[in-house]
Order: sequence, then structure tokens, then C-alpha cells
Amino acid sequence: MKNPVSRRRFMYGVASVAGATFAGPYILRAAEPGKEKLRIAFVGTGGRAGGHIPLVEPIKEGAKGSTLLKGHACPAYCDVDKGHWSKIAAWQPNAKQYTDYRKMFDAHEKEIDAVFVAVPDHNHACAAAIALRAGKAVYCEKPLTWSVSEARALAELAAEKKVATQMGNQGHANEGNRRVVEWVRGGVIGDILEVHSWTNRPIWPQGGQKRPPTQPIPADLDWESWIGPAPMREFGYNVDAQGKKIDKSGYHPFSWRGWLDFGCGAIGDMGCHTWDCVFWSMQPDYPEKVELVKIVNSSKEMWPSKSQVK
Repeated sequence: MKNPVSRRRFMYGVASVAGATFAGPYILRAAEPGKEKLRIAFVGTGGRAGGHIPLVEPIKEGAKGSTLLKGHACPAYCDVDKGHWSKIAAWQPNAKQYTDYRKMFDAHEKEIDAVFVAVPDHNHACAAAIALRAGKAVYCEKPLTWSVSEARALAELAAEKKVATQMGNQGHANEGNRRVVEWVRGGVIGDILEVHSWTNRPIWPQGGQKRPPTQPIPADLDWESWIGPAPMREFGYNVDAQGKKIDKSGYHPFSWRGWLDFGCGAIGDMGCHTWDCVFWSMQPDYPEKVELVKIVNSSKEMWPSKSQVK
């Protein structure tokens, strides 16, 4: 299948990176041998720099950073929504703030050892590629990229630059996953003929929804940078009869996952978790064929509300 590169995606740098999966040692230990204090830049601060599986713990009165980042520095961070800056500014008040990660890298490349990427899927490859080209260690949230070709491109870059990389698949370290791998490899449950996996996703609007009506862009939101390499879409969200914004509608900050332009749907959100121990324990090769058994509410612009794939 041909995948022509749009002008926006070219301008954001993905066209010139053309792997395998991201894997690597702990970023906090491997960015620069012999150097204890690392300088970490963030691309996206609304979720992981103070979120539910945080690199930086939620800020409490008197708290300064987290145990994971204790003793490390943050020269700069980027988030398209200035409303998210406070979550990291409380413990790194001297860090420079940006809404465009390209400008952050241009200004602080020599001050950065490692980069943490936690933004919507469509911007993963662009931000990670810029960091890798500069020889920086990269932690990138899952799914690693928006497309398979982008994943292959990043893997090639990581191999070329020989820096520490890691994809955000936190469940990989859980005892349950490790135990399943031991059972399968030890032959405890015998030969495996079938594996069934499911998820409660999507928990966001998905499948045949109309684009939200255009709304004024909030003053604190850099919508151009949020769109990044994706096709331009007008900012918008749905409203009720009284004109009040309806929660979990539109694109930012939550409902982007359901849109083909920005997210990877339920499979991209949960596949790396629910299939992790399967690939880890059995190490299967690429599938010989894929069958779409069932699809509900298919759409040209959104992932379906439900699907079954064999």
C-alpha cells in the first residue's frame, strides 16, 4: 500500500527517516556513561509529567519532583497547552517552556541528555526522530508511532545512533506478565493453539462520529503545533443545547485516539499491553494472514466502535 508523505509530515521531519521495536536499558541510567545527573527534556507534560503513571509525581504542597527524577534536571519542556505547564513548573521553575518541540530542540539541543515523549500518537515519531538524530536517549510512550513505517524508521535511527531507547509499556514489568512467560516457556500449560485477547476500549468517542463543529482556539493552546505532521483540522468540540462543552468530545485533550489522523484506536492503545506476554513468551514471527471477522460503525475518519480481528 502506498503511503504518500504529506507536506506537513515532511516539514516535521518524518519523511527523511525511513524498524524492529524500541527497546533499551533504563533511560535514567544510560544517557551518558559516568554521569549521574541527567538533563531530561519533556515533550508533553499533561499526562506523564504528573499523570496516573507518572515520571514526575503529582505535585503536592512542599513536594519537589519525584523519586524517579530526584537529583536530575530539566532544562526545557514542551506542551502545546500552557495549562499543563504548572504540573512540571512547580519542581523545575527555571526550565524554559515551549509549545513547539522543534523550537525547544533547536534552542537546547546541547543541554539535553534524554528526551521523554508523551503526546498524541501522530507526533511520536517526529519528536523521537529529532532527539535520536541529535544522539539523545529517548523514552517514547506507546504506541511507539502512528504507523508501521514510522516504527521501522525509528528503529533504524536507534540502531544507527546506538543510544538508549525505551517504549512506554509499563505493564511489561508486572509480576503477572513475567509469570505467564515462565509458564509458557516452561511448558506448564502445554502447547498453545489459540490466544484470545480483548479490551474495554474504546472509552472515548469512536466509530462514525462527525467532526466537531469549529470553535475558537483557546488562548493557551498552540493548535498548529498540536496538529503537527497530521492533516490540518479545525479546532472544535461538541456542545449541549445550552452551549456547554460536552466532556470527552472533539480532539484535545482526550478524544484524539478515535480519529485516524491522530490516534491508533483501541488496538494501538491496548495491543502492546494485552499481547505483550504472548510475544514475549512465544516469540512468534509476523502473521501470515489477517482476517477482519467483525466491524461495527466503520468510518473513513474514525476507528470503528468495535472490531474483531483474527
